[in-house]
Amino acid sequence: MKKKFILCGILLSLLFFGGLGFAKIEVPGRTNSWVNDYAGIIDEDTKRYLEKLLSIIEQKTPDPIEVIIATFKSLEGWQPEDFALRYGENWRMAKRGRRDNGVIILVVLKGQWVMIGAGQNLKGILTDAVINDIMHNVIVPEFSKENYSEAIKKGAETIVKILSNAEIPKDSLIATNLALLLLFIMIVGTIFIIRYFHMRSLE
Repeated sequence: MKKKFILCGILLSLLFFGGLGFAKIEVPGRTNSWVNDYAGIIDEDTKRYLEKLLSIIEQKTPDPIEVIIATFKSLEGWQPEDFALRYGENWRMAKRGRRDNGVIILVVLKGQWVMIGAGQNLKGILTDAVINDIMHNVIVPEFSKENYSEAIKKGAETIVKILSNAEIPKDSLIATNLALLLLFIMIVGTIFIIRYFHMRSLE
């Protein structure tokens, strides 16, 4: 009996400490800053410059464009893509605008991982090819030298320049809502027809 208790104790300990190994950090929510340097790798001058730069692009559109910068030391249990998706959703849920006009520059020190994510309404402007070009030719060269502030600054400047010179889509929301309305009408119409013929068959 004593051996059984010892074995149970070992098992519970393994499960407990194993669980700690799989613990995930909490994904931050929306803040009042465009630059969220949780890793502490952006110097204060660059941070002030970026805050001003990103607030200007945000003000230029009726339905705000939001370029967000976030840095983390590690993701502790998260896959980078999953973390980026959750982080973007946390921001979007509290977004003032209606369209998905967000851009995220996400930097993780552990593993030197960098990602640029663009919202659905900006996919035609910040295409995969454009993002890859920014990553490989603008951010990575500085990042590989551990010039993190400069890498993030240059990446943000390039993105802001592209968005400032682009025609931001304005009709996608209307088109989406119209499609949803038509789908709703079709569903209601189908239900009505089915019920009509069902009632006729009972007569």
